Amino acid sequence: MKKIEWIVSDLDGTLLNDQKQVSKKNQKAIQWLFEHDIDFGIVSGRPTKTIYETLDFCHIKPYVRFIVGMN
Repeated sequence: MKKIEWIVSDLDGTLLNDQKQVSKKNQKAIQWLFEHDIDFGIVSGRPTKTIYETLDFCHIKPYVRFIVGMN
């Protein structure tokens, strides 16, 4: 069986809830991925600047290894 190397998520309507926040459960899951050397990234239609601001606001910025903006 292959090891999972990375997981990618969109923000709006996927990772962010109706209040534009990441749930505590998802925050813990993202931190768990980081601690187990599984890269977590964000792919969004947003500009990269607003993605960084959102990650900072949601307290997951240290655990996100890459972003792709304006896809």
